[in-house]
Amino acid sequence: MPIKKDLSGLKRLIENAKSLEGRNQVPFLDVMNPLFISSVSRFGSFAEFAQGAGYVVLTSEDLEAIPDGPWDQFIRQETHFQDWAEMQKTALTEYTKNRLLSGIGR
Repeated sequence: MPIKKDLSGLKRLIENAKSLEGRNQVPFLDVMNPLFISSVSRFGSFAEFAQGAGYVVLTSEDLEAIPDGPWDQFIRQETHFQDWAEMQKTALTEYTKNRLLSGIGR
């Protein structure tokens, strides 16, 4: 009796990897999405997270204007991350993993 091979998952993985090749610009809220934010904090969205720290972030300029010290301290208090850089790196890793595995039955 022959064994059937289903390589559709592997083919999809290759397609997904090709779509991530090179330099890509990813919308900030796609990376800091509600699923990620709610999995690492008590907040349901990035807007709520920033608001919890006392900031209103509507633009990239708003985010860049937040002082590093108080922001990192808030991140240490509200998440398991040591600072904003670590939180961003983890969020981007999660985003990339999800994109890579998109459409593959798990």
